Amino acid sequence: MKKIMLIALAGLLMTSCAPKVYMQIVDVKSTTVPMDGNNYAYNDGKCKITYNFWDAYGDAGFTIENLTDQLLYINLGESFYTNNGYANDYFRNRTYGKTTPATYRYYGAGRNTVSGFTKATVVPGQTVTASEKEVIIVPPHAVKKITEYTIVNDLLEDCAIKMFPKKNRPEGKSFAEKDSPLQFSNYVTYKVGEEGVPVHVNNTFYVAGFKNYRFKETQEAQKAGCHGQYDVSRNRFAEPTKYFIRYVPTHLNINSADAKAAYRIFVK
Repeated sequence: MKKIMLIALAGLLMTSCAPKVYMQIVDVKSTTVPMDGNNYAYNDGKCKITYNFWDAYGDAGFTIENLTDQLLYINLGESFYTNNGYANDYFRNRTYGKTTPATYRYYGAGRNTVSGFTKATVVPGQTVTASEKEVIIVPPHAVKKITEYTIVNDLLEDCAIKMFPKKNRPEGKSFAEKDSPLQFSNYVTYKVGEEGVPVHVNNTFYVAGFKNYRFKETQEAQKAGCHGQYDVSRNRFAEPTKYFIRYVPTHLNINSADAKAAYRIFVK
């Protein structure tokens, strides 16, 4: 009985000492890319570029759909992700390698020979390398996903907004496009057919606001299974036009209303 009580007490102490978890939900808007259902999507009749930002730190990538009956060529060497004016290359000229382990080939009478020995030859491992493609080809009426960067690598802060709000009292701020702390874009170059004329597309977005919550306040139960036989937890703010960051208090924070506290960003 004493052992059970000690285990229960230890569990209670661990729970009480566990840091509170918070979540920042960030809203993204665009004045150049229209909405298609729940997603921002560019469509010129030849290709469709669709965005779903919902991921930790924001997925800056996109899916591109070939709407034609010809091959669609995407030139990554002339395509860029730009964050507050800083351009990042989609083509990075990388080489990937994969090595297979060495193997053994047995021959002769088999492993259970009279002498107790089996003859074998060693087949060395092999390394296969592949270079990153500068031009990606999308077949007719097919889709490819292109992703390389996150929208941010840190939380948004404001000296008037608490990073660690009280229960059921989330805090946040909204921005007009001209006042947004973060503007980003995807510049995509493509052509239809091998001899087609290059088309340049520039999809621009901006952070329209953020709000800080206690993590538990962002979660809700949802029925799952063929017959709704069990519950799963989901984020009630999950939308393709938003992204999120989870964080916990530590000991250093200088750019929020509760500056004597701090945060540590969860590693993805």
